[in-house]
Amino acid sequence: SSSSSSQEAVIPHTWLRMFALSDVHLDILFNAEASAFGKPPCQNVSARQTFPNSAPFGRVGCDTPQILFESALASMVAQDRKSEADVILVTGDKSGHNLYNSASGGSFHGAMVLRAQAKFTETLQKYFPHRRHILTMGNNDVPYHWQLPDASWYRNLSVYWAPLILCPTCERGRFTTRIDETEFNATFLRGGYYKIQVSEGLVMVIVNSLYWSSYAWSQTVPFRSDVPEIANEQMQWLGDVLQQVKAARQKAVIVGHVPPGLDPYRPKLDNVGLVRQFWFDNYTQIFL
Repeated sequence: SSSSSSQEAVIPHTWLRMFALSDVHLDILFNAEASAFGKPPCQNVSARQTFPNSAPFGRVGCDTPQILFESALASMVAQDRKSEADVILVTGDKSGHNLYNSASGGSFHGAMVLRAQAKFTETLQKYFPHRRHILTMGNNDVPYHWQLPDASWYRNLSVYWAPLILCPTCERGRFTTRIDETEFNATFLRGGYYKIQVSEGLVMVIVNSLYWSSYAWSQTVPFRSDVPEIANEQMQWLGDVLQQVKAARQKAVIVGHVPPGLDPYRPKLDNVGLVRQFWFDNYTQIFL
């Protein structure tokens, strides 16, 4: 009938509408006149490192300037008016690559990265207020590229991430399930991982897969005993969460940044002639 054909389609409660962002690499020091071949690239300006034309939206070889990030978010807002997203998913790497070496970062290791995280989350809230955000740890969301942080880093990061994830003012979208802040803090402040019951039938499981990465371990200098401890705790936690989801006859979506499998960024063979893997074999086997 005409009345039934005009009704909206019923979306199952295990479905999720989302915007997904990854590897934004926001460069808060971007200079539109700087060359991509400078040191650091796209930031410093000198007689040898400038282009005759300005590039406010970025250049090939540069990370994302603020104006480009906001342009993308404005486009998302326009699309959101047509079909409202339930959550905004950001699967890692919010900070630019070259912020670690900036002298303006101050004496605190990673201070400039935290400034980028603050600007990134502030901009997200500007365009999508009162909307739940799901944020994942990436290899550029740490004090130094691929370096696994200590507990103080997660406390600092939580200042900017927690308001978007916990979203106490969430009013829009179909899924406004509240998150237990105590439960969130227990895992996020330990290792940057957590879960969200986004609806009655769907759980988002956010892992910090850097802890299962052999390369991340090699870059964590000096190496700390808590790294393998957190790696094992998180894998055990993941198994427990999935068992709970299965017992409740729900669905789970696992979200991370560094995947298992072959590492295309380091194609050199290892010492036994095999292509390098992103993860340690033991964690890959357990995960799969």
